[in-house]
Amino acid sequence: MKRRTFLKGTAAAGAMAAAGPFVHIKANAYTSVPEPGPDELRIIESAKKLKKNVDLSFIAWGGHSKGEMVELAAAFKKATGIGLGKPIDIGFPQLSTRAMAEMVSRSGKIDLLHVHSDTVPTLYTGGLAAPLDDYMESAKFDYSSVGTFVEMSQIEGKTIGLVTDGNCHTYFVRKDLLENPDHQKRFADKYGYPLKFATTWKEYLDQGAYFGSDPSKMSGFGNLRARRWGFWWFFINYYNHGLFPFNDDLSLNFDNDTAEAALGAYLAEKKYVQKDLDNWGTSQMWLLLSGAKGYQSIYWGGVLPVVENPKKSKSAGKWAHGAVPANVLPNGRKIARTCAAGPPLVVVNNFGKNKDAAAHLAMWWTSKRNSTYIVGGSISTVHDPWREEHFKDPEVRKGYTPAGTDAIYLNQQINSPMVRTTGAAEFNDTLDKNISNAWLGLVKPRAALKAIEKDWHKIIRRVGKARMKKDVKSYRAAMPKVDVPK
Repeated sequence: MKRRTFLKGTAAAGAMAAAGPFVHIKANAYTSVPEPGPDELRIIESAKKLKKNVDLSFIAWGGHSKGEMVELAAAFKKATGIGLGKPIDIGFPQLSTRAMAEMVSRSGKIDLLHVHSDTVPTLYTGGLAAPLDDYMESAKFDYSSVGTFVEMSQIEGKTIGLVTDGNCHTYFVRKDLLENPDHQKRFADKYGYPLKFATTWKEYLDQGAYFGSDPSKMSGFGNLRARRWGFWWFFINYYNHGLFPFNDDLSLNFDNDTAEAALGAYLAEKKYVQKDLDNWGTSQMWLLLSGAKGYQSIYWGGVLPVVENPKKSKSAGKWAHGAVPANVLPNGRKIARTCAAGPPLVVVNNFGKNKDAAAHLAMWWTSKRNSTYIVGGSISTVHDPWREEHFKDPEVRKGYTPAGTDAIYLNQQINSPMVRTTGAAEFNDTLDKNISNAWLGLVKPRAALKAIEKDWHKIIRRVGKARMKKDVKSYRAAMPKVDVPK
């Protein structure tokens, strides 16, 4: 792959600023670093063998490194001599730019980086992201997750980063409206079937149309459509139609009737949401949902401690939580999918002088007890649960509510990645551009899909077919293993 392709990917990543986390205080949360358990003690013993006294440099995505990660690093320093300098906490677009710049310069001045999983194939291809499997073996590190987060952190079977945040969109509905007898009668009279928690996409769209008939009073849907992140929701419709972007020969799956139906489902929400939704980000959506102005939402699970917090939300206690509804294919097969930007991963700089120490700190952060402390902590509450242990933890369940926690667990089983190949930033950005044009009515849906294929073929040629075929195999491996969650 050519250097200019990497740099173009940097520009695209900068254009695709993520909605970004909010740092808010959970109503119930851990406040002190846990005592090491068996897993943590093995990491400590392995780290001691390195005989290092070093403070590592770490560039983190805004808000993620505050609090618990710093506290845990201080405890690790005391136990092993390996600690953390002052984290460089920057926005996601700048983080991607810094990561790409380090990949090109190979300065080795950054030990650890916090990046989304979809950028890792590019960083690995460019030599920046170090494989971690040997270090994990030395500490007998237990690395597992709900769903396919582990696979999202792997390339060609190698572990290239460790998850810190179970970034996943979950589904929640206003149960006070859902259970209202008047609405139940009126809905049944209009649609010919009972009003209940939606389990199919048809039910989801019908309910959004019913409750969002006047979106100035109540939005039928609480999902983003703005450039830079609206395409996440398109991927939900795309995947739940049984589609995958790349065939084995690298031909593409957009210019066809099934993809057009998927885009149609995405566009169907437009009549029942705010007219300026194409300009919205998380800050506006947070206010809509917590202000009790939205009927239902498929959204980042980290918003639950806000909308379910009585001190911050008018809608607290009024939500029912569950799995994102399934699409029913013509053959009767049901496929439920959700999507997000991919889990944030801690990546070790392959050009750094302290790869071994950095790998051990990454394992320390993501071990069973310590990751539970990060997810259930009170300061940097932007890390959502992702390990099995997290979903059973009482403080995590209080923070996200028991029903919300269980819903995240269901949705992580069907959570799907963004494009995760070399050049992912370009693929995602050009897809986003064309989907946005369709939402704005600038082009017909089929024309948008044809434009995606045209743009993607150019990117494939720049990256190279040999590299792409390897990456597509890893991308497939990160797709959900079940059609519907259990």
